[in-house]
Amino acid sequence: MNQNKKIIFVFMLILGMIGGQLYSPESNAQMSKKKQHKLYQSLIKKYDTHMKKICAKSDEESDSGYQKKLHTFYVFADIDKNGTDECIMRYVDAQKCNTADIYSFGETTAIYSIVKGKVKPVIKMPDEYNPYFHDSYCAIYKKSNYIDRGFSHGYEDRMFFKYKNGKLSSKGISYTCSEDNGVAHAAINDKKVSRKVYKKKLKALIGNKKGYPMKRL
Repeated sequence: MNQNKKIIFVFMLILGMIGGQLYSPESNAQMSKKKQHKLYQSLIKKYDTHMKKICAKSDEESDSGYQKKLHTFYVFADIDKNGTDECIMRYVDAQKCNTADIYSFGETTAIYSIVKGKVKPVIKMPDEYNPYFHDSYCAIYKKSNYIDRGFSHGYEDRMFFKYKNGKLSSKGISYTCSEDNGVAHAAINDKKVSRKVYKKKLKALIGNKKGYPMKRL
């Protein structure tokens, strides 16, 4: 009887190890980029339809006609370099768009990833949209797995959240810098630093500030 229990235990242990390998973040990387991107196709269409709907509602309320100027942009990019491409989407008034563009703001930015073979949200699609109210900044850089969700769309007013394996950290790192009478006041997580240190650490975090060019739907 004890021998049978040992056999069953070993068998279950092996099954658990196999299951862990099948559903580990690395297993997504074994999926070809083509298959990864195919999983996102219906999501991109859903996003486009959703944004048109909520923006049309905003147009009706404001009588602005702004909806006609907006377009869906998207890009597949491996933000955390783990072999799995994320799908980044935006709905903006532009002919070209880049994930690091400051004018695109962030209130329409949505990011999804593939976790355990399924598409999961990192930053969900917005529930509403006001073209005249910008309070949700978002920028993604090629050489960083930190997503910038700053307090505003100012260049020197940033809040970075680490992204890894489909999850965005809830704890951010703030970078702020202002100038008063020609004197720069820089701080990282509310701790005062020199402008030189500020720039050095910011460069280490986001590299050359370049983002991923996005494709218009």
